[in-house]
Amino acid sequence: MEVLRPYLAPFISTTTTSSSDRPPTVNITSPQNSVTVSGVVLIQANATDDKGITKMELYINNNKVFEVITNKISNQWETTSLQNSTYTIKVLAYDTANQTGQKIISVYVNNQTQQNQTFLNIVFPSDNSTLSRQTTVYIQTSQDITTVRVYLNDNLVSSKSGSVNFYFVLDTTLYPNGDYILKAVGVSSSTEVVKQINVKIVNVQGDELPNATIISNIP
Repeated sequence: MEVLRPYLAPFISTTTTSSSDRPPTVNITSPQNSVTVSGVVLIQANATDDKGITKMELYINNNKVFEVITNKISNQWETTSLQNSTYTIKVLAYDTANQTGQKIISVYVNNQTQQNQTFLNIVFPSDNSTLSRQTTVYIQTSQDITTVRVYLNDNLVSSKSGSVNFYFVLDTTLYPNGDYILKAVGVSSSTEVVKQINVKIVNVQGDELPNATIISNIP
């Protein structure tokens, strides 16, 4: 048989097994690893897979607290009742073959140190982020802050009064692609707190949904 193999090779079929079905890749975009957090913490994560994502789960210290059937997670984590300590945030994603991928970070919860201090934090987006389309901006403040104003390159884009957790959606398609400074200003009865980060806006032309126009009515 070995003598005949070179002559029979063109007629012998071989089967290869594809190993391209890889497990999901998970990314936690907020909060960042090893940061100190307090109050209500916005947890955001996403997952990608070559075959698709069927489910994502969020765990705090290995206790499941949230689940979605999409490839994105956005959840508010209330930390004011927790002891000041280090906590792990784990996000688990499942693909269509029931393979799993995960991402784990740790954060330090510290609420007591800020109880009597005026503070303002830009929780999301993080510094040097790339933004596109509609992006959620989340700003956390101490209770004595009565007004928050948000600027993009010194142009006022949003403001709110009477809330320690300030969310709004920034439509980046209204601005040219480029580098910007995102600045938040918190005002209390006695002081003003300013925080700013660097962001980059990148939108692809023609990536918007098409507009429909009615030309004439059909009788």
